[in-house]
Amino acid sequence: MCCCCPPAINALFCLWFQSGCSKGSVAGALTFFPPEPPLYSFDRYSAEGELLRAEDEEEKHEEKEDSSRSKSKKKKSKKDKEEINNIEDDEELLEIVGPTGYVEPLEEHTSNKKKSPSQELTDRAKELRRRAKIRYIRDSKDAENGVTYRLVLDPRLARPSSLVNVEAVKIPSKNSYIASLIYRIPASRVGPRTRTMIYSHGNATDIGAMFQLQAILAQSLECNVVCYDYSGYGESGGGGQEKKTKTDIK
Repeated sequence: MCCCCPPAINALFCLWFQSGCSKGSVAGALTFFPPEPPLYSFDRYSAEGELLRAEDEEEKHEEKEDSSRSKSKKKKSKKDKEEINNIEDDEELLEIVGPTGYVEPLEEHTSNKKKSPSQELTDRAKELRRRAKIRYIRDSKDAENGVTYRLVLDPRLARPSSLVNVEAVKIPSKNSYIASLIYRIPASRVGPRTRTMIYSHGNATDIGAMFQLQAILAQSLECNVVCYDYSGYGESGGGGQEKKTKTDIK
């Protein structure tokens, strides 16, 4: 890209290039806006009923990443030391005069430099890919170990008194697990005409924010309701893309 291109165009080009020339990644960055932070979470319970910490898997994964980074840093540090030793003293004048009149290191000013739109978009895409990888590993282990989930709503959301039972589950999809809530009416009200509705919510929301509406629908229509989060939303794994969204509904 040339220097004449607007920052937004440069940002999209960088994302397109770093995603392996994936048009879906660029379209997803412009189309999908999951709430940050999500308006709900899932508590995880082992088969024995013990509450599990979601941070355990993330910490293990980060430790592996840190160890691999430290190895690469050690290799780089040797090269850096050799380069620093070759620099002459008069070339180390990387200082500027600050507003107080004193000489200040240049690093203090450059470190506070605002990131460009392309860098912010790239960092966000990297973080989403990292989070998706961690969640897929965690959710796959949960499925094997019989882990169950319980819904925890954001404190700002009032949980209405409802006559329906709400079950939190994760449904396997392609390379991810989809966070879903199943609203079941009592068995005493189930009849031959009872139906199940699959509800796909809109953009910029999640199943936590839609909780009250789904409870009202299930209770008033006397039907079961399944509401799910798209890939990259809430507790669901993966990342937001049109192709993945179509796979999730299937």
